[in-house]
Amino acid sequence: MTAEEKLSLVRGAADPRELGQAGYWPGVPRLGIPPLRFADGPPGINANRDATALPAPVALAATFDVEAARLYGVVMGREAAALEQNVVLAPHVNIVRDPLFRRNHTAFSEDPLLAARIGAAEIRGIQSQGVMAQVKHVAGYNGAQNVAIDERTLHEVYLLPFAAAAEAGVASAMCAYNKINGDWACENDTLQNGILRGELGFKGFITSDWGAAHSAAAIQKGLDLEMPGREIAGRGGPYFTEALKGTAEADRAVGRILEQMIRFGLLDRKPTGPRPIDIKEDAKAAREIAAKGAVLLTNRDGALPLSAGDLESLVAIGPTGGQLAAGYLGERGYGFEARLTSPVAALRKTKPTARIAYERGVDLTGEPLPVASAAKVEPDTDYSWSGTIHIEEEGDYTFLVQPAVGGGAAGDGSISIDGRRAARSGGPGQGNTRKWSGIIPTTDGRDNGIGAAMHLTAGSHKIELAANSTGERALSVRFAWITPRARRSGIEAAVAAARGRTAVVFAWCGAGALELPENQNELISRVVAVARKTVVVLNTGGPVLTPWKDQVGAILEMWYPGQEGGWATADLLLGRVNPSGRLPVTFPKRLEDTAAYAPGHPERHAAQAAPGASGTNPNAPLVTYSEGLAVGYRWLEQQGIEPLFAFGHGLSYTRFEYSGLTVKRNGEAVDVTITARNAGPRRGVEVAQLYIGTPRKLAAFERVELDAGASRTVTLRVDSRAMQYWSTERHQWTQVAGGCSVSVGGLTGVCP
Repeated sequence: MTAEEKLSLVRGAADPRELGQAGYWPGVPRLGIPPLRFADGPPGINANRDATALPAPVALAATFDVEAARLYGVVMGREAAALEQNVVLAPHVNIVRDPLFRRNHTAFSEDPLLAARIGAAEIRGIQSQGVMAQVKHVAGYNGAQNVAIDERTLHEVYLLPFAAAAEAGVASAMCAYNKINGDWACENDTLQNGILRGELGFKGFITSDWGAAHSAAAIQKGLDLEMPGREIAGRGGPYFTEALKGTAEADRAVGRILEQMIRFGLLDRKPTGPRPIDIKEDAKAAREIAAKGAVLLTNRDGALPLSAGDLESLVAIGPTGGQLAAGYLGERGYGFEARLTSPVAALRKTKPTARIAYERGVDLTGEPLPVASAAKVEPDTDYSWSGTIHIEEEGDYTFLVQPAVGGGAAGDGSISIDGRRAARSGGPGQGNTRKWSGIIPTTDGRDNGIGAAMHLTAGSHKIELAANSTGERALSVRFAWITPRARRSGIEAAVAAARGRTAVVFAWCGAGALELPENQNELISRVVAVARKTVVVLNTGGPVLTPWKDQVGAILEMWYPGQEGGWATADLLLGRVNPSGRLPVTFPKRLEDTAAYAPGHPERHAAQAAPGASGTNPNAPLVTYSEGLAVGYRWLEQQGIEPLFAFGHGLSYTRFEYSGLTVKRNGEAVDVTITARNAGPRRGVEVAQLYIGTPRKLAAFERVELDAGASRTVTLRVDSRAMQYWSTERHQWTQVAGGCSVSVGGLTGVCP
């Protein structure tokens, strides 16, 4: 291999075949070294052919089921292979610390053990299909661009999932955008060489996140492959250039990539070309996982499952009832259009004799703006228009950018009001090749970039419209808005339809806030006041506030449930499936109850252009994780703060009892045995959760499925690592002196 060829293998390149994936590594055809293609997940494969839309990873974590995680990985791995992809950019195992971070739904949990076990199982599933997994993002990546984490917290919380990934044999790791303890993650020698490769025994290659490299010195600090290998707006590069030609560092980096290719048989395997996806088989897995991950948050007086009486007079309300909120933002499998069945359609098809009415309540398609509300943009051209818009009524206005997607048309657009961005479509990693700019497309099948509501005074305001075509054909863009008058009309219609009936309200939230947008709290409260019974179904990527919690009959958290989510929702509402999910993240009563936003601790978060936005600003303010180990539920317990819904919480249509807790030493581990009994009326699943210490931390968990009246003895193993701490004096894991407290389902004991 020549020095020039080696240099070409330490940076990404453009794919001559343009298969729609995130990245490309050119290989060396002269030597029979094939290229590598890197495809986004985490929730399914993102390429230019359709792939299964899997439930959001937060929903996977809510299953507390390592076998479900393995199956999730198997689906991703085999679909990646079918789409000619070699590396899947998943799983995302970063700890959920900031509840406003826009990518929380693609991560697993605030708890390191749960994130570690779900992530490791997914890796094993992906790699069982001959496809490499790339665990991300190393490390401490929670939205802030410049973070400080003490040594003990780094090891016990933020690195634990990466340790599990290394143990699972993950082929690759992605370094993050942020600085960590003073150095950029992608050129952090301590993190990449000292910890990841040294302490954790990682054997694979490290790739930068796209644009996350900052200098050629990164290759000496552990980075092997710079992505994207070309300049992108605001991030510079490439840095792995001529200065690295013929260096030992380049040889070492290329060697690490080739070692994994040899391990996966890619140097011996002839390319198979594209293959068909087993749509039905993978849809079956997606539906099963969506149902397992759903969390029944409340269920007063057995409001769920819906009764025969409910189905005689039922009204479904909310835009995500009539259209499926399969996923959120980009970097995911979009799904097969024909399988994107809405919850309302699934309910009607499952129970064709039921009388189910439907009202949107909140219309997310809106009305065309009373200005230049449409544009046709020729291929690879830009469009702009500015003028004034007259506001008759002071209030909150939501603006929407709605491109027609498909048929070779692609691009994005934006609306600005008085110089402020009001809405956009597309965005990083999206480019408007799919209808995923908003929570749902428009009712007439356009992409739907939905902005946050803007409060506008009556009178004239400056408006600017822009669009950019990047496709092969002309791009049609519609500019729309939701006015206060339209909101009132939608809510009034929903309230009228709910009067005297059973109402199922489908509510949604994106990222960056705990409050439901678009007057949904008002909608729910007014429906509760007139309906015979009200059930709320949530489609969110994390916690939200529920001020109407004690008034509604039941709350079912479906997350972003993937392409089969409509059917899974119907199964749960009708009682065909018994809910068994548990919360992988705490739902706080207010933002200030979380460690990242605790009063008196401004060092724990930093204002950013967008909540939780990623970036590479070298002058970003320092965010100090001064809460230490007290992340998520551990912070609330330490401070004596009651959550809205606790980590690990989840109800069932049956009930379980525990008895007979015993604790025994098993070598360096501890075995905790309990008997679980289904004391309710139907078959169901309990998730036994074992916590140790004060404040408590999750040390083991297991799903237990039981028939009504049946019992089972379950042994939960606390491994030796859970009973150790990271000594900052010795810089190593150290046994905790003395015993420890254990608790399972209200039963307590002491480690011997």
